[in-house]
Amino acid sequence: MWESLLAEGIDTGRIVIAGDSAGGGLAASVTMHALADGVLPAGVICCSPWVDLTITADTYDTNAESDKLFSRTSAEEAAPAYLGGADPMNPIASPLFGDWDGAPPLLILVGDAEVLLDDSRKLADVAKAAGVDVTLSIYPEMPHIWTMSYPAFPEAVEGVTEMAEFVARVTA
Repeated sequence: MWESLLAEGIDTGRIVIAGDSAGGGLAASVTMHALADGVLPAGVICCSPWVDLTITADTYDTNAESDKLFSRTSAEEAAPAYLGGADPMNPIASPLFGDWDGAPPLLILVGDAEVLLDDSRKLADVAKAAGVDVTLSIYPEMPHIWTMSYPAFPEAVEGVTEMAEFVARVTA
């Protein structure tokens, strides 16, 4: 999709890459590709992102009871299919291990009840250490992919509003 947008001549200053769960990981992965190519989007939004396919985060255990939508078991089943034999520490597969220097502004939304909470925290730390403009918003008691519950959860409405404001800011 990124390459298609570039081929169409779309102004990258008007593009924000976004994804939820594995899609959040893909948005981060596209950012790794964009950094390597030197052509960047205006911003990146990662909601509940899965960005570490080594599956070693503590919150896989500490949030196992509160996260009914994603688990260590589901991650261990999905990761090999996605990796296809590739190294799970490859930054394209696990953007947490990438070099974020020069990346565009990054918005990360995550619920504190998710098993992927540590992925989000660590990604924010890595990107901030690289000098990226990072906003990490942790929503209390929200489950995995809670932003998809718009408009049922007031917090999802808040999250979608936060995303819209981020897009407006980075594309202005």
